[in-house]
Amino acid sequence: MDNGLSNFGFSRKTYNEILEDMEARAKELFGESVNLSERSPLGMFLQTIAWELSNVWEEIENSYYNGSALYAVGQALDDIVNNFGRRRFDGVKARGTIKIIGDEGTTINAGFVVGTRDGLLFETTKDITIPAEGEVTVEIEAKEIGIEYNIPAETITEIINPMAGVREIINEEPTTGGADIETDEQLRFRHLEALREPTTGDNIAQYRVWAREVKGVGNVKVLPTTPTKGYVTIVITDSNNQPADAELINEVFEYIDKLRPVNAGIYVEPATAKTIDISASVRLADGYNIQDVQERFIDAIEEYFSNISLVESYVSYAQVGKLLLETRGVIDYDDLTLNGNVANVELGNVEVPVIGDVGLEVI
Repeated sequence: MDNGLSNFGFSRKTYNEILEDMEARAKELFGESVNLSERSPLGMFLQTIAWELSNVWEEIENSYYNGSALYAVGQALDDIVNNFGRRRFDGVKARGTIKIIGDEGTTINAGFVVGTRDGLLFETTKDITIPAEGEVTVEIEAKEIGIEYNIPAETITEIINPMAGVREIINEEPTTGGADIETDEQLRFRHLEALREPTTGDNIAQYRVWAREVKGVGNVKVLPTTPTKGYVTIVITDSNNQPADAELINEVFEYIDKLRPVNAGIYVEPATAKTIDISASVRLADGYNIQDVQERFIDAIEEYFSNISLVESYVSYAQVGKLLLETRGVIDYDDLTLNGNVANVELGNVEVPVIGDVGLEVI
């Protein structure tokens, strides 16, 4: 008897399969000559029942997958992890600072809106007055959540709501910390890892699970040795697997400090960025331009770097070459270098790779 289960999950019976089974059973009961044509009374009856049974199978399939953290998506996955006290992380707004240049004594209220030429908007987080020097630095926060608000220095230049006494603005440092809403796959991974890790309340796995329960944390490494006896050092990245900022470091410290054993102290530190410059000559297929190819290649490298952050001890030269060759539009490549060398790039114990200069030239 087919119960719908297989080695790869649930196998739903289709309408046609159900109808074929029912027609075969009708022939066993009433003989091979029984009229099962589409317009015959028995044929229409079997079609109707098969259609209803196919809907039942569909509902059973949904229940099967939505009841398992391995397969559930959306609200069904939320319901499963909620039973274990976990919640899907909301997105995070990027933060940074801007320098405002203007007239002494000009007061700028919190909520002063600035942006990039591409329309990404930020607002100041507190009231500020321009001093005698004619310039002042103030914190800003993105208007919306999302990774796209993590932008380079000197890209926030637009005053959205002009006011007298303010002449120019600029972000001298990148904005950081922005993250999208946790995806199903990210939530599933975090939940399953917590279930599979042999946590004991004071082992490495426990500290790793605790750190990942803080919104905005990406990868985590718990160091086997620390500068101070009786302390645990926890190294983290943000949700984009870049070095965590001070705010996230403090949030992780405060969260774990409430849960840790009384006889153990903790250090929480950010990973260290290691810039990886990539250059190569590429042969392109007809109809492709180098700008589009380079953007696709960078996207692939970003995903690769994210996957190996605080996990691998080196950036693989072979893997970068593979990703380049798999980039749509690339036929072949030559002269590939990582940081100027034809070799892997070693990563320190707490180093994570970040993309530096990427230069692809057409052969």
